[in-house]
Amino acid sequence: MTFIDDNHGFVVGSDDDGTGYIYSTINGGISWIESSNTFYHLFNSICFTDVRTGYAVGGNGMILKIIEGGTNSIEENQLPESLLSIYPNPASTKMTIKDNRNLPEEATINIYNITGIQVINFKILGKDPVEIDVSSLKKGMYIVKMETDEGVESKMLVIE
Repeated sequence: MTFIDDNHGFVVGSDDDGTGYIYSTINGGISWIESSNTFYHLFNSICFTDVRTGYAVGGNGMILKIIEGGTNSIEENQLPESLLSIYPNPASTKMTIKDNRNLPEEATINIYNITGIQVINFKILGKDPVEIDVSSLKKGMYIVKMETDEGVESKMLVIE
């Protein structure tokens, strides 16, 4: 949720079916109006650079530019589908890593703490998810990096 000023605010979210929503208020949050647009994205956050222009961000690198004070929007950027899935995130004792390429090829997984020190290293083979014990990791943020013949992908992991 973000407020542009004392009266104008926005909140984003997603329904259980994956439909994203944007609500706005012009009276300090006393009442909220749902956007008339249908969004097929999971929204995580929203912020405004000025009273007329904002950005809602969501899964798979989706960025939705909100213009005209929320009355219109433009999908600005959508990255290709992620090759790496990690869940649950945040994690506390165990997490699952999945290589979404669905190929029987090897991938190297490295987990680094926020200072860049490697704390876990292993290899996975293709399609099947792998459960990892993370109970020895201290609470904080980590970077999970997957290296394949096709390239490298990194994601943030939070340990609670």
